Amino acid sequence: MKEGIITSTQNPLVKEIVKLHKASHRKSESLAFVEGSREVSIAQQFHWKIKNLIICLEIFTEQEDYKIDHHKCDRIVYVSAEVYKKISYRDGTEGVCAIIDTSEGRQQPIVLKETATILVLESLEKPGNIGAILRTADAAGIDAVILADAVCDQFNPNVIRSSLGCVFAMPLISMSSEQAIEYLKKHEFKILSASLQTENNFYDEVFSGRTAIVFGSEAHGLKNIWYQNSRAVKIPMRGKIDSLNVSASVSAMLFEVVRQQS
Repeated sequence: MKEGIITSTQNPLVKEIVKLHKASHRKSESLAFVEGSREVSIAQQFHWKIKNLIICLEIFTEQEDYKIDHHKCDRIVYVSAEVYKKISYRDGTEGVCAIIDTSEGRQQPIVLKETATILVLESLEKPGNIGAILRTADAAGIDAVILADAVCDQFNPNVIRSSLGCVFAMPLISMSSEQAIEYLKKHEFKILSASLQTENNFYDEVFSGRTAIVFGSEAHGLKNIWYQNSRAVKIPMRGKIDSLNVSASVSAMLFEVVRQQS
């Protein structure tokens, strides 16, 4: 359904979109605010329901590689440049965003292949790190990501932005660390937990079956429950610094899995 151009920043829909910048409102309303042609297109490709497609004709240029099917949007709203600036979450905006229903979205199931690899992220705080890790997981063909004891919700606009929309394409499940361990053991996953306090070199592991690789936050690391239920492994360091950014660590480990399984 098309409507006239919204020019007032006091419009009720504009106020609702601004509220979606806050995690508490996203959660209570089961909605997400998605900005950018690529991100909206990928969400649509993976069958997430678009309730409102918001377009600023003064800015928007359709992307050939990331087209949006307007017929599959419940409502299409046009806004002025001033209004778009009000609702936009990021700089370098593309003039298109959407409100997505997360309660009816396609939460992809985990496909338990014989050589499945699951990435577990426990209590990561920085949305930029989470988004970058999701891009890496997608590139490496990881089967699923578990957000254990999450402190940052998966629909944070910076997670969506830094993941380039992978948050909508990747099987992504939130649960407690205890539930994650129970799930992984039930399905016979070998669990490897990243650690600085071990002599076990990650590159000595053999990835021939189901494997889960677990990373904690840079500030606090992993909870002891993981080390009690897994094998601790490390990335060998040759320089003066004894740790990497968590996103870099994930990349190193996941692409060793890719190397072995190629």
